[in-house]
Amino acid sequence: MTKVKWLYLIVGVAGVISIIFYMIHHKEENTSQWEEIMTQDSTTPKTTTQDSQDGKVEAKATTNETEEEQTASLMVDIEGAVNAPGVYELRTGQRIVDAIKKAGGLSAHADKKRVNLAQKVVDEMMIYIPVEGETDVPASAQETTEPAEGEEAATKVNINTADLTKLQDIPGIGASKAAAILEYRKEHGAFKKIEDLVNVSGIGEKSLEKMKAVVTLN
Repeated sequence: MTKVKWLYLIVGVAGVISIIFYMIHHKEENTSQWEEIMTQDSTTPKTTTQDSQDGKVEAKATTNETEEEQTASLMVDIEGAVNAPGVYELRTGQRIVDAIKKAGGLSAHADKKRVNLAQKVVDEMMIYIPVEGETDVPASAQETTEPAEGEEAATKVNINTADLTKLQDIPGIGASKAAAILEYRKEHGAFKKIEDLVNVSGIGEKSLEKMKAVVTLN
């Protein structure tokens, strides 16, 4: 009987020890898992309220810049055959036809066939509307007009043969740029295409666009 009691006692003690060991081990696992979760939380980037606000401010600033570009004002001088010549304020993206409306419309004898009404205006631009049969168009306004029928050869400047003085008839070309064109011809020969003018020092894409209407290669 005593042996049986001792057996029960040993089994009971072993059971208690097993339970204690299990509880300690389980607690360690839970602690390890919790520490791992906390570590992941601390390393995961969080979107803060400040970040969100900064993004909204940046988007708003970009929108405002775009709106300002679209509504920026510019000044143009429109002369010639219009009812009210003068300097007018327009918006970026508007065209010569809008400037003509500002100036009261075309006069009765305006030669509108020689004007590119769809051309976009730029700041400080001079727009000249010739009258029918007019041939003496101001050099500063030639970029907005087309030569009358039969006059193209007389009004356009041949950039392959023009001298220093003649080259200065081209809008935006002064003595220094004219000399640069002559130097380019001397080094590289005749221009193969009008677009080659951008290879001349001091002439960029914007200047080229203004010149295309009044220059020729032959």
